[in-house]
Amino acid sequence: MATTLAEPELQLASEAPETEEQVDMVLVERLPEHLRMSRGAAMLTALLALFFWRLCSRPLFHTDLWGHLSYGRWIWQHGALPTTEPFLPLAQGVSIIDTSWLAQLLGYAVYAVTGPAGLQCAMAASITGTLALIAYSLYHRTHRASMAALGIGVCLWLATQQFCVGWGEMPTLIRPQVLGVLIYTWMFCRVVSGAPLRRDWILIPLATCLWANLHGSFVMGPLLLVTLSVGRALDLLIRTGSWNAVWRDRRAVNWLLIAELSLVAALLNPYGIGLYSEVLTFANNLNLADLLDWEPLTLRDGQGRAIATVAALLVVLYRLSPRRVSLGEFLLLAGLGAWALWASRMLIWFAIPAAYFAALHWNAVSQRRVPKTDRVLPSRAGMWTVVAVGAAWIGFALSPIGVFAMHRKQLPLKNSVSADTPLGAVEYLLKQKEPLRGQVFNSYEWGDYLLWAGPKNLQLFVNSHVHVIPREVWQHYLNISRIGANWDDQLDRYGVNYVVIDHRVLTGLSNQLKGDDRWRLGYQDGIASVFIRKKLI
Repeated sequence: MATTLAEPELQLASEAPETEEQVDMVLVERLPEHLRMSRGAAMLTALLALFFWRLCSRPLFHTDLWGHLSYGRWIWQHGALPTTEPFLPLAQGVSIIDTSWLAQLLGYAVYAVTGPAGLQCAMAASITGTLALIAYSLYHRTHRASMAALGIGVCLWLATQQFCVGWGEMPTLIRPQVLGVLIYTWMFCRVVSGAPLRRDWILIPLATCLWANLHGSFVMGPLLLVTLSVGRALDLLIRTGSWNAVWRDRRAVNWLLIAELSLVAALLNPYGIGLYSEVLTFANNLNLADLLDWEPLTLRDGQGRAIATVAALLVVLYRLSPRRVSLGEFLLLAGLGAWALWASRMLIWFAIPAAYFAALHWNAVSQRRVPKTDRVLPSRAGMWTVVAVGAAWIGFALSPIGVFAMHRKQLPLKNSVSADTPLGAVEYLLKQKEPLRGQVFNSYEWGDYLLWAGPKNLQLFVNSHVHVIPREVWQHYLNISRIGANWDDQLDRYGVNYVVIDHRVLTGLSNQLKGDDRWRLGYQDGIASVFIRKKLI
């Protein structure tokens, strides 16, 4: 322990002439014991600081983010929540329940004050915080930095698509869901740590209430508590054969009661019980089946291979691990794993417990032949705390938000967004002398940015909120995009006068419009094409 190691050093210092190095050591070790860190913990902190800087410095992706900011701007301007779809004319009158209203409003406030740097920081801090919680929990259980790093690595490997898009340019994919993931991870770390503390009875319901106003994924929190509680109860019932033993187990019962309190606390939202109806039926929307995020996982894609590899690793570890595998652990991993196979969007919820349990059992396997008496706890010193704080400060100071906070400098917008953002097309539309008249057919992926940065009252065809788009309209969008039957008649039917598309993706449509004498090419760059009907409808 650090205290027993420190005493001889102080005694020697009093007997021998004091050198500058010894005086420095005495000064450092005056740091309170609970603030001292081990070398491994300091290195983990430095690793997380590097990751924060890396993620915080990546450009913003061009999809969901701008739509959420647009809703946040609308809520701020109107001082109320929308009851019907406010942006898409073809979805006019469709009632909506805005499950992310608070995250949208906060996001708009952050952007208004700090610009893109604040959004990059918020996303980076949420993901880094999620990884830090996993690392802290594993380090607390194993006292090995290598196991904490393993947990971080497994989580990132599984959740790459949910956190960011690719590892090259790695644009930041910002969604309100990431705030829910952070709260979910904190709840998971609390419930696997043991019996609930007194403060958990207040903090977890409050966190669920906040989560219910940030994102519709809040049901994952109570579901986590219920699954692990029921699993523990079944473990006790199988071992003892007595229901009395189950009712006497305060850990299982109390976590279950906290889950019930959390479900009640979530009712403190603008929609009341209606929020549950929206969340539980959301996945049934037929339009979602056409999106990549909601497709089933297969071995043909990287995420499918990742989950299969981790599942195989867990099977091997469970076979070799001397740690007892609880039924709750099995139910959680099996249930979330099957859910992720059904819809890839659910993979993030599997990644957190899978990473934690994989590292925990890997540690048990690697330490099974080491007697407990020979396992040495890592020594802690104030010097490593200084190293950790310094690394964290450097990661912050070099990030765009750090530069903004200290120097009030912002990067140009083109340097803060991904290369796929239609900046040129939007600039062209804004320069039009006459207001755009009629419907604009647009690439689905660009609807949000066009909504955010394009001309006022732009009548877009679609955006990322496909669940509010009428089924017929969405099918017609897909048909036109794929040059299906009567695609040109459908453009006429909807009164489309402008077409703004990514010609790299919708190549067929772009080529057809170029050869159609009813349309002219108004603008084109490396990614975008803007076509204008020669005779407006």
